[in-house]
Amino acid sequence: MSRAARVSGFALVLLLILMGWFTQDPARELTATTFGTIPVGFGAAFELFAGLGLPVARSYAPPNQLARGATVWWMAPAGLCDPPAGASADVAPSDASSLRQWIETGGHALVFVPLACSAVAGIAVPEIVTPDAGASAPQTDDKKAPPPVEQMLTGPIVPSARTIDTPRLKVFRGGDGWTIGARVEGQPFVLEQPIGQGRVVLIADATIFRNAWIARADNAVFAVDLVRAFGVPLFDERAHGLRAEESALLYLATSPAAWFFCGLALLGLLTVWRGHMWPARSLTEEAMGAPTLETFVSALAHLYARTGDWDRVLQRYRDFTVARLRRHFGLPPETPTAVLVERLRTTHRLASDRLGVLTDSRRATSATTLRAQARALDSLVEEAIR
Repeated sequence: MSRAARVSGFALVLLLILMGWFTQDPARELTATTFGTIPVGFGAAFELFAGLGLPVARSYAPPNQLARGATVWWMAPAGLCDPPAGASADVAPSDASSLRQWIETGGHALVFVPLACSAVAGIAVPEIVTPDAGASAPQTDDKKAPPPVEQMLTGPIVPSARTIDTPRLKVFRGGDGWTIGARVEGQPFVLEQPIGQGRVVLIADATIFRNAWIARADNAVFAVDLVRAFGVPLFDERAHGLRAEESALLYLATSPAAWFFCGLALLGLLTVWRGHMWPARSLTEEAMGAPTLETFVSALAHLYARTGDWDRVLQRYRDFTVARLRRHFGLPPETPTAVLVERLRTTHRLASDRLGVLTDSRRATSATTLRAQARALDSLVEEAIR
């Protein structure tokens, strides 16, 4: 594989990793869903069922794609109920038709009714009130939660009375045509109604299962009562605007930046293709012998010559010549140059001017001077070792 192909492949992998990283959605923990860890979230309810070993799961499918006979919980859904008459235009219509068809085939829909809800699956929802107020529940969430109070919950779906500790729960006013499954302080709280082979169950208030309250009194026990009565839940998150985790490629293919990243991919492919247009490099090995000493010295001489420091080269060559003469006569390396000169004068009867090249302190100012001094030193060595 060519270098261009390797670089392009690495860049593509890095790009996909970055897309996968940035498409993650850590903000889910800050939502009022079963992912939420904030006080108004329902993450604790999901973990409760999972901790009990129940096959609890989440759903992102529309009602017409839900499994037959499943039990699905909608926790205060924003996109399931029909809005009340006169509601603002930004309240989207529900999936009433497909939801009703799914229930009629055997589905069990447990809907924790949100504030703005007039009908579920085409069936009118009874009016929701706050018992203390004795009037319709306000249509906006309170910014400051009221203090909790102990409330008694009874009814056919609970084996015995449950003590609920939350702010005052909302209840249904009346419930004609509905079966009351549970009451809070004598007021309808859970309503049931069969539709075809299935059943729709309305719960007036989801506060009881929010993270801030589920661990108090018998709140969590009531959650288990609902499972015992209607089956293990599949928590719907589609109505909250969430979607299943998507792969980086699928996200890219459906994002507004798809054409931009397609251009980057095309550019990478062109880079790889252009890299293959160049001929492959080849290296022809030739048999080469080991360099000789003369070649090595010549290379060093060429390197020194490029410095232009003639005087320093001459001094090093003079020291080299003195060392050669010491070895020839078997003298210790620390023998002074003056002692060597005196020996050459007495044993070889060399003239003082000839021996002066070993002790000459004159500087070499050019390549010509360096060559002349080097020849004089070489001549002295030749005569001394005869």
